Parts: sequence; structure tokens; C-alpha cells
Amino acid sequence: ERWHKVEDGPPYYIGGGPNMIQDVEKFQGQWYISGNLPLANDIARWNGTEWEIVGGGFTSSGSSAYRMKVHGDRLYVAGSFSRCPPFGNGVDPGSGIVAWDGEQWDDLGGGTCGSTAGSVWDMTWWRDTMSLGTSMP
Repeated sequence: ERWHKVEDGPPYYIGGGPNMIQDVEKFQGQWYISGNLPLANDIARWNGTEWEIVGGGFTSSGSSAYRMKVHGDRLYVAGSFSRCPPFGNGVDPGSGIVAWDGEQWDDLGGGTCGSTAGSVWDMTWWRDTMSLGTSMP
């Protein structure tokens, strides 16, 4: 057996380094990638022809999407992004953790808004209760 190229990733950041993909997940029949993807606003999905930004993505200063998991009928995304002060830009779909239903974002009650350490590195469920990992691994 050997490795096969699936598809090229989103375009590289012009003048910077390559994309850093942190996670890959299949949701509603489409492949999603997340990480530090400057020209894809940190999250993209393959539509069968090209990579496209998901719901505007994450654009706050230093943003990155670290982890994705499908639970029920939503794709949960954890990372270092914020909509609220002092680090947020008022545009991101939430802070630290959000859910995507295929069409729109849910900010999950504000996520880590107002926290001094608002990044979420991982998530897991026990039955239907979510636990978040907020410390850097």
C-alpha cells in the first residue's frame, strides 16, 4: 500500500508559512479541516471542487481552530478565537467553542467569553454532557 494525495489544502498565506492543519473531520458527507489556515479563516470544507470557508470562519487576532468533533447533528469546534473583549473582534461566531449545524453557528451560551484563558484545546462527552480541555496539552 502507499499514500495517495486527497486534495490540495486551501491556499498558503502569502508572505508567511504554510497552513497548519490541526484536525480533520467528516460532517454531513463533507470533509472539514481546521487549524491555522489564514486564507481560509482557520476552518474550511471540501465542496467536491474546492475548499471553502465555513460560515465566515475565525478572524480574531491570533485565532486558530484546534479540534473538531461531531456529536449528534452538529460539528463542534474548539480553539483560540473570541468574539468578546478583550481579545475578540466582535465578528467571530463565538469564543473558544462553537457548534456548526451545516448552515449557521451556535455560540453555546457565549463559550469562554470573559475568561482570562479563553482557548479550548479539546472536548469530550460523557453521555450528553460536554467537558472542555482548556489547558495546553
